[in-house]
Amino acid sequence: APAVDHVFCHGRYATRPPLYAGLVFTELAERLLHRSIASSHVVLIGEPMARALLARKAAEEGHALIVAPDAGAPTLAAQLRRVRWALLMFVDAGGAEQRALSALRPFLAEATVTYVVMRFKASAVRQLLQMRYKVRMLASSTPFRQFPPNALLATPLLVDRLERLIRGASARLGRRMYAYVFATQGLDLAIPSRLPWVELQAPMRSALRSSSALSRALRSC
Repeated sequence: APAVDHVFCHGRYATRPPLYAGLVFTELAERLLHRSIASSHVVLIGEPMARALLARKAAEEGHALIVAPDAGAPTLAAQLRRVRWALLMFVDAGGAEQRALSALRPFLAEATVTYVVMRFKASAVRQLLQMRYKVRMLASSTPFRQFPPNALLATPLLVDRLERLIRGASARLGRRMYAYVFATQGLDLAIPSRLPWVELQAPMRSALRSSSALSRALRSC
């Protein structure tokens, strides 16, 4: 049986849900994927529950979905070769974002990818900066006063500082801390507001538990 992440189990999920089940991600999906912008491709790679949340909204709004468990999935490269514009690319490789982004660089070089949401990994964020993306903090699993939501990670020095803060918080709190960043190729007003991360209430929990993958995980807790 596949390994079950503790955040999907009853009780623990209610008290420490993952960041993508919070209001910041919901607002992100509402703003970026609304059909009034345009219908395009949405590329979702990695973390399965986060993919499910974003895929649901993207499908509702009529976007074409490309979904893969990781950047090295056998059919992904062929699918991406047909894409000239992607509205959103989401990448959460559970800490292996540098390797994932390296695999995706040919796609990023050939296609226009307007928005990138990625789990923070310093080496991967430096790649985005090299590709002239503007990178901002989206949300973190513990607050960092120097890096609130929307804080601009403009230089490798700031990226390294955030990495040290996350590493220090993980050691201090005794569990793995993490963050998501939001990147665009220009000034953009669609960056989510400065709302602190807050757990969604019953409607989102109900929607999450209705998904088949999460239902299987819950049954195995």
